[in-house]
Amino acid sequence: MKHVSLITAPHQVPRTAWLELLARTPGSSAELHPDVVAANPQVEDALVYHCYASETLVQLAVLLPKSLSAVGRSQALGVGRLDGFRLVGDQLLGGRDGEAAARFLTKMSLRFARSGGDCLYFEDIDDSTPLWRAIAEIAGRRGWYVQYPRPRQAHWHLRFPEQPSDYWQSKSRKSRYNARRAARLFTHDLRRFTAASEVERFLRDAAYVSERSWQGQRLGLRLHPSEGWRAHLGALARVGALRSYILYHNAQPAAFVYGWQHGGRYAYEEVGFDRALAAQGPGGVLLYRLIEDLIADDCPSEIDFGCGDAEYKRSAGNHQSFSGPAVVAPNNLKTQIWSGLHQTRFGVDRGMREVLRRTGLYERARRAYRRGFDTVSS
Repeated sequence: MKHVSLITAPHQVPRTAWLELLARTPGSSAELHPDVVAANPQVEDALVYHCYASETLVQLAVLLPKSLSAVGRSQALGVGRLDGFRLVGDQLLGGRDGEAAARFLTKMSLRFARSGGDCLYFEDIDDSTPLWRAIAEIAGRRGWYVQYPRPRQAHWHLRFPEQPSDYWQSKSRKSRYNARRAARLFTHDLRRFTAASEVERFLRDAAYVSERSWQGQRLGLRLHPSEGWRAHLGALARVGALRSYILYHNAQPAAFVYGWQHGGRYAYEEVGFDRALAAQGPGGVLLYRLIEDLIADDCPSEIDFGCGDAEYKRSAGNHQSFSGPAVVAPNNLKTQIWSGLHQTRFGVDRGMREVLRRTGLYERARRAYRRGFDTVSS
């Protein structure tokens, strides 16, 4: 069957066809809803790949501008930076076979060859998917370069059984007892946020927790009441996808989960808990209450915990895959400089981690960080 593929601005894609493809793609990302894309501040520079077979839309991908800096602030000097696009939601709608994924990459590589774009960035692709295999195959083409910025990591899911409440039966009696006991001993209230009118409070309370979390203190505040976050979460709420939670302790925010639910998938996007309460396990209590809430009301097929291993993911999850990032770029001098700088930085970081491991400090730091989440265990 002949396929016709285009790369255009988002508004040039037929809305009805876009929504129909989104609805018939299992596990489709809410990030790919046209209204959520339209709310992105970068939408004016966005590209949409759309492919048709017999005038029916069969594949679609959204791409937003992305710069990759190899070493710290090297981009300020114009050295070691690639400017290109990232794949929104790490998903090619309708790309369930290798042919579709290869067609998408070929179309994008041809566009880069003509327009001089630096790279196509994939933040987190499962290594069992056709898209991951297509990325590996393009590395063998003359003139193209593929780099995996870091090794693949464990990617955990919680796949609910046909009767969702049966999930708890897969856990040991001790595990169930410990989870319920922790929730009983930790005085708390749980609030679910789904409406656009609730976005401001969610962002405010999540920022309160984030400032007191390990992530916030080490990496800086990510989730906060900015115009970009307000627009993004508001759009998710208006399309019926927002489903986020705050756990309150003595009327103060103690832990949060920013997530959304769409296409039968609950995406566990951002988490944090107040480190001062770590001994009481607020993160684990929130995870337990979140699972209970999902089971009780509009249960998805699965929870996607995202890339990266953690005790709370292993204990709650029941399916493991592996995923990681990839960069596809023309094999030229600029790409080679970026790659060399990136590999140097990665080698230094890896060396520092090895020193910490040998002294025993690495695992101690990881345990201290994770302790607040590790209430639900297998």
